[in-house]
Amino acid sequence: MAEQLPQNFVIPQEPTIATYSYTDIADGTGVVKLYGCQTDTRTASGARLSSIQTFTSRAYITGAAAPQFKDFDLSPFNTPRTAKGTAIVEAGLLINGAASCAVWFDIKKVDVSGTPTTIVSAEAISEDTSAGVPEYHNLVVPLTIPKTDFKVGESLRLTARLYSAGAFGLLGTDPKGELWSGETSTIATPACSQLILNMPFKLQL
Repeated sequence: MAEQLPQNFVIPQEPTIATYSYTDIADGTGVVKLYGCQTDTRTASGARLSSIQTFTSRAYITGAAAPQFKDFDLSPFNTPRTAKGTAIVEAGLLINGAASCAVWFDIKKVDVSGTPTTIVSAEAISEDTSAGVPEYHNLVVPLTIPKTDFKVGESLRLTARLYSAGAFGLLGTDPKGELWSGETSTIATPACSQLILNMPFKLQL
């Protein structure tokens, strides 16, 4: 009688479950939360976008009669990405003095040569204030992103533009949200001191 050889059976594997570091998933789009912070080295200062709540070298940017610009850049993409949907910028603003203050946000695509192209812009607030009365504002600004493809080496930029005439305006850039902790105001108690970009990207399934 011929020897019976044992039969080999393939052991079924556990199904692979993909996980994504997104705060929201809907319609195939994941929303990535990015924090704006300011950086310093011995020779230069700058501003970055990061998914990590880091410390910040400077906790705010200050407005002036001429609009002040600050570019917050994400590290270049290592894989192609596509952005599409509604981005939301969250920010905290302090205004003091008898004057006006305005804030704009621009979302930009930066190519490999460093040339930026504006995808969308929005004015967040235009406010007149009374002398000696500080106002703290929590800003929530939606911006509609058309389908935008990012190649390897390209990056994302959030530009904040702050204008204040006859007063001072401070826009928080503290990822940990500790700048105005304990402050009080008739407008908000306390106002957010973070700058956050909630950016929608198509899921890479």
